Amino acid sequence: MNLALKSTPSVMINAAEYLDEKGAHEKAATLYMKGGKLSKAVDMCFAAQLFDVLGQIADDLSAGGDPVLFMRCAEFFMSNGHYDKAVKMTVAAGRHTQALELAVQHEVPIDEEMAEAMTPPKGSMPDPERNTVLQQIAKVAKRQGAWQLAAKKFTQAGEKVKAMKALLRSGDREKIVFFTGVSRNKEVYLMAANYLQTLDWHTNPEIMKNIITFYTKAGAMDSLAMFYESCAQIEVDEFRNYEQALQALNEALKYLKKSNSEEAQAKATQIQSQIEIVETFVAAKAMVISQPQQALQMCEQLLLSIVDDSQSGVRVGDVFAIMVEYWYQQENAVEAYKLLEQMRARGVDVAPYVDGRMVEDIHAMVGMPMPTEMAGAPDSPEYGAAQAQQYTAQEGYVDDEIEEEV
Repeated sequence: MNLALKSTPSVMINAAEYLDEKGAHEKAATLYMKGGKLSKAVDMCFAAQLFDVLGQIADDLSAGGDPVLFMRCAEFFMSNGHYDKAVKMTVAAGRHTQALELAVQHEVPIDEEMAEAMTPPKGSMPDPERNTVLQQIAKVAKRQGAWQLAAKKFTQAGEKVKAMKALLRSGDREKIVFFTGVSRNKEVYLMAANYLQTLDWHTNPEIMKNIITFYTKAGAMDSLAMFYESCAQIEVDEFRNYEQALQALNEALKYLKKSNSEEAQAKATQIQSQIEIVETFVAAKAMVISQPQQALQMCEQLLLSIVDDSQSGVRVGDVFAIMVEYWYQQENAVEAYKLLEQMRARGVDVAPYVDGRMVEDIHAMVGMPMPTEMAGAPDSPEYGAAQAQQYTAQEGYVDDEIEEEV
């Protein structure tokens, strides 16, 4: 056999006939295949149940061969439970729809190689029919959880939105961003931006930039404004950075003014009110050293005007904290203690806003015991490190290229 495989096709056939007579059917079938007598090789495989050899023959059969032979192989594989090979043979016979039906019926996984084999070449049929086949392949891949393969086939069929939906299920951020960038489709831009908001964008400036870019290209001014509002809220809740929050609120207002939606005007009014309150608070923080009396008056006015932290943009606890810290530094424990009591009376938890050691000192100086609420106060090194954490988006919220495009 080794010598025959190195010889001419005629020698291979002669050797195959000899081996067949000797009962070496597997070797004979292989030589018949190599010698060009595929039908004879296939018949031998059928007769002797040579699945491995028939599998090798099936692998070597090229597209464009005899469809009848392909289907004979497919039927043989089907009858013996080799469904993956049956699907491959059906594809080779040019029966793409039937191959898909077999794959679905017998749960045969479709990998990229098989999907490419199932894909009709361009020009082999009218485009609408070809696109239908591509979508069928994509749907099967989607049902099997092959999200990226499904996205590829939907894209080839011209269905960018369906492709994006499949790609989002994959969770591959880099591929999602790349596909969105080349899609030039407003709905895809919007879907991508919405998805990216579910990620940890506030610690990753690149994700933040993509969100802003995609909302901008989608023309989704309301969504962009809501995103900036979320930025402002995170700056306040996690970093107590009201200067950065103010910048984000101004961006939100700017995009609301560009919106044509019915809700935009009411939302713009609310954001404008928040901006005014935050501006007052930021100014008070800046003046507390140089003009303390005026800063304290501004804080007192804020305490009167703030009803709901989430609606005002400024947390009541942060306003109290400025005042408590000022009186503590002035060594006026009585005034500082009064403010702590006002915080508690207003239902504000002191611990997240005022350093635990400072609270202990104030209580000690006025001779009052520490309340139980201060157990576990944030006076540990870990708390101090968290408070000192800096936001990573050092370039702020506005990208020059995006600003120019808007």
